[in-house]
Amino acid sequence: MPGWNLHEDAIQNEWGRILVGGNIEALEITCQNDIPIKTYHARAKLSFVVADVQNGKIFYQVTTESTNTLEHIYFSEEMLAQQISTTLSEAAEKAFEGNSLKEKIRKF
Repeated sequence: MPGWNLHEDAIQNEWGRILVGGNIEALEITCQNDIPIKTYHARAKLSFVVADVQNGKIFYQVTTESTNTLEHIYFSEEMLAQQISTTLSEAAEKAFEGNSLKEKIRKF
């Protein structure tokens, strides 16, 4: 996969028809150790850019955020990783929900 800096002037014709890129704008993870409860908190802010490769033009940009909190009685790296994964997944799903992007892609 080639790297893309999300700018129109960097789009290369050999990249196909539709180009999707993005950035993690913010990612915060905390675990607060209050006895007897541990509180896991994750926040993510993602941005996505979709471009028409043949015309070298960006036609869709979106930024989304998601947060998740979990309270549990013990600390686990697996639970912390799950909070991160869930938060990133939810933010990505929000970016592509609805029909706005689908309608723009159908125009190709």
